[in-house]
Amino acid sequence: MRDKQAYRASRLHVAWIQIQTAIYTFWSSSKIIFLAAFARQKQQSVDKALLQWARSLLRPIGLKINVHNPLNQQFATDRPTILMCNHSSLYDIPITFVAVPGSIRMLTKKELFKIPVLGPAMRNSGFISVDRQNSAQARKDLKLARAELEKGIMLWIAPEGTRSRDGKLHPFKKGGFHLAIEMGATIIPIGIRGINNVLPSNTVELVINGVVDVYIGKEVNGADFTIEQRNELMKIVSDEMHSILDQPPVA
Repeated sequence: MRDKQAYRASRLHVAWIQIQTAIYTFWSSSKIIFLAAFARQKQQSVDKALLQWARSLLRPIGLKINVHNPLNQQFATDRPTILMCNHSSLYDIPITFVAVPGSIRMLTKKELFKIPVLGPAMRNSGFISVDRQNSAQARKDLKLARAELEKGIMLWIAPEGTRSRDGKLHPFKKGGFHLAIEMGATIIPIGIRGINNVLPSNTVELVINGVVDVYIGKEVNGADFTIEQRNELMKIVSDEMHSILDQPPVA
């Protein structure tokens, strides 16, 4: 079957997708709050709900996701794992939930936790707030992230700290690397190519039936570095992500 032709959505179409996104997110958040309180297997139940949420967000835009894992990287549950992903679109997150198997939670800005229903759902499911304006609070936030990693949850981090407006990889923040070293966590770089063409940051220029390629990079063991070598670790991960994002696509 031939792929459907990509096209740019009209403003009316974008508005309808935004309404659907809000409905899916509200419903999924309500479900997660319930599961977090009453499910016998909380983590597995929330994992399933998050995957359903991600698929629900991607379905209306007809996005085709190609996953490339040339090194056959394994997403083990018996070791702390941090997924570091480029971030230039709101769809980066649901794409990762669909493309990567396992329990995934996010390290995300504290403002999202103030949103009714969504905030409690994120908090109860193990998402971690980070205060970018308060370094002391940020260190406390990273301690909570450490507790989640110890449960076998993979932590999704945008090492750039915020969405890239031009789709290019920007300089990394240090917090996630500090955490990786302290925890002896494995960092798995992930590069999502083409996502900036689907929905660029801070725009409503949405493409329907677009294609993105998710590349799983070479893992780096944070246990091999000291805090004093944090910049070296950052450079290794940055170089790997640049190699993913800057090279021609795999056929």
